Amino acid sequence: STHNLIHNLKNKPRVVFSSSVTVFGFFSKRNPCWWNSETQPISLYATSKLACENIIRVYHTEGKINGTSVRIPALTGVGATHGLIKDLITKLESSDKTLNLFGAKPGSIKPFMMVDDCSEIFYKIATEQKGYDEVGLTSIVGTKDSLSVLQIANIVMEELNIKKEIYWNENSVWPGDNKEIYIIPCFSPISNSEESIRKVIREYKNAKV
Repeated sequence: STHNLIHNLKNKPRVVFSSSVTVFGFFSKRNPCWWNSETQPISLYATSKLACENIIRVYHTEGKINGTSVRIPALTGVGATHGLIKDLITKLESSDKTLNLFGAKPGSIKPFMMVDDCSEIFYKIATEQKGYDEVGLTSIVGTKDSLSVLQIANIVMEELNIKKEIYWNENSVWPGDNKEIYIIPCFSPISNSEESIRKVIREYKNAKV
């Protein structure tokens, strides 16, 4: 669908593609990934994102579009219909006595970002052409810090004032889940990962009142 869309565009429009930091695979805190780090996708999702980046690159090089790909982290927001934060809230507010989580303690580690912050940065990249003139055909948007599933669970429990014992199901993991990702973003929001998550939970509580 991405190829069909790009192929039918006229008059060399500005195209900003929403990619993902998952294209990098694994990058530890000691060796965070930069925009031009080697890509090693380990899931179909990440592989498809990288393929779309290459489509953008080809059409840009051929002069048919003014394109750039922006690699973003995990997004979070009050209206999310799925994802870790949504899953944690649902499980904590259920009648279950324990908080059941996938994988081995402390779970995967990755950066998180408010969807509103991401949209604002995307708008600037699209209208001011940031991300192409400064760093080339790809850039990274996101927070400089990464949090584990355990850290996030504790933050959500603290904000909701709900405490449950955590049970780790080490035999179950998300297919293609990146175990650890640390990034050096080209463009960052004011909030870090923890502040973004706390903001989402507080907005969620206010919306329920």
